[in-house]
Amino acid sequence: MMASTKGRVRAGQLRHRVVINQATYTRNTTGERIASTPTTTTVWAAIERIAGNEKYEANRVVIESTHLITIRYFAGLSTEDTITWNGKTYEIVAMPDFDELHHMQALECKESV
Repeated sequence: MMASTKGRVRAGQLRHRVVINQATYTRNTTGERIASTPTTTTVWAAIERIAGNEKYEANRVVIESTHLITIRYFAGLSTEDTITWNGKTYEIVAMPDFDELHHMQALECKESV
C-alpha cells in the first residue's frame, strides 16, 4: 500500500487517525536535558504491517512488530518522536521523505511492547 503517487495522495488511503507525540526537552539548572510533556498532533495516516517476529531475551519472549506509517509531510518530525494508534505506541526508526518533495513521509516504525 503506497499512499503516494508522485507526491500525490490518493483518496481514501490515509484513513487512520494517528497521534504524533513530539519529544519536548528542557534543561535543568545543571544543564542536563530532561524530557517533558510531549506535544501531540493528530493526523491522517495509512498503516501497513511489514514484519513481525518473536525472540527470547533475558528468559522471556519479546515480540517485535514493524509497521510502515505513511503521512503527509510533517515538518520537525524526528526519530525521537513516537506515533500512537489504537492504544499502541510506535517508535520511529526511519523517516524518508518521498523524492525529497516534502509531500509525503513513510515512517518505518517499531511497535513498543
